[in-house]
Amino acid sequence: MSRKALGNFIRLKRLARGFRQEDVCFADPVRLNIGHYCEIERGKVVPKLQTLLDIAQVLCFEIQAVADKYLRVQTDLSELETLGLMWLEKGYLENVHKIAYRLFSLSKKKGARSAKAYVATGIFLILCCRIKEKRKGNVKLLAREMLRVMDRADIFKWLDKMYKISRESMYFEVLVEIYKATDRPKKLPKNELFSLLYQYCSALYYSGRYSDAQAVARSAYEYRSHVDKSCLRYLLIRWGNILMQQREYDDAIKRYEECIESGDPQEKDMYYFGCVSNIARAYWKKKNGDLAREYWHKILETTEPCDEARIHVLTDLCFAEITEENYAAAREYLAQSEDLINKVDGQAETAYRFKDEVALHLRNKGILSIQDKKYQEALNYLLHSALSLHGGKLEDELVTVAIPLVGIEPICSNQLTDEQRIVIRELKKRLA
Repeated sequence: MSRKALGNFIRLKRLARGFRQEDVCFADPVRLNIGHYCEIERGKVVPKLQTLLDIAQVLCFEIQAVADKYLRVQTDLSELETLGLMWLEKGYLENVHKIAYRLFSLSKKKGARSAKAYVATGIFLILCCRIKEKRKGNVKLLAREMLRVMDRADIFKWLDKMYKISRESMYFEVLVEIYKATDRPKKLPKNELFSLLYQYCSALYYSGRYSDAQAVARSAYEYRSHVDKSCLRYLLIRWGNILMQQREYDDAIKRYEECIESGDPQEKDMYYFGCVSNIARAYWKKKNGDLAREYWHKILETTEPCDEARIHVLTDLCFAEITEENYAAAREYLAQSEDLINKVDGQAETAYRFKDEVALHLRNKGILSIQDKKYQEALNYLLHSALSLHGGKLEDELVTVAIPLVGIEPICSNQLTDEQRIVIRELKKRLA
């Protein structure tokens, strides 16, 4: 009956558009055999997901309009998983949950091996929803059950997908719990195991669990001979960043230098610029301003460093001049970084990468606005900076925002909103 309902829905949509069956069959991107299309309309066969999407495009209806009908008749695991991931990407989490429960229901009608695959896929989709929803409810139990019933060969594939979703959502708590429940899968090839550990390390890093992240980074490093140099360099940069958060600056510098040495000495790529600017920042944290400036200027003197590296360096140099009360020089660096930020603003692929540097740029603008006695402007810049840095990879820089912000609070107290007061109160706790 459900197949007939699905077919009838498609038929009515076709008639409403005034199309003949041939019009749909021969239209791009459908291109179906007329007999097969007729069977779909009569409810004799269930169309593949891509076929249904193509028909929906030609007949101008959304797949959600026929979602319940399609779910009731589709039994193919890969088709349901694909649909679940598609809806996950679109944010239709309620529909994703429906697919998961459909998979659980279908598992009861399958043999033992197939049943496990259906259950594992259903749990996988629910865990992906948890990441999108940013909540950890029952994650440990779900992760253990998924790992119990799934094929170990699929671990890398699924964790890789969940890692990407976590990066998009900037929420890693669910993924960390899943990694915890995952025994190191011995059957995985060494290069995949390296990638798995790198992702786990990154998830811990973004969750602020730096000691654990460093331990996992060491484990991943053991498999460095099984991966290409670019993968190793990603790990070394991540490891260096972890050490920076732990204020282990000398060790961080070693990791960054190893990353530089593992690359082509003639090629100044993103790894090189990232490492050099981070080494400079490490020396600055060690209160070695001369060496820090030497590394910063290495980048600025390079013919064509990437915009990210330039922003990174100009922002740091600006703050260095502010610290030493060289405000004229600071304003010059601020103007240069402002131009570059405006250049890359709005580029979706760079939005995440530049988030922290923009936050530090706003901090610099705020401090310089205080020097100009533009306190309301300074307040806005510093608050934006604090909110952007909170929970990010440069959260340790919050103190450099908190000090000037708390300093101007009495001047701006009459203009503060309740939300702004809460932010400042939290920053005061951090300073205390």
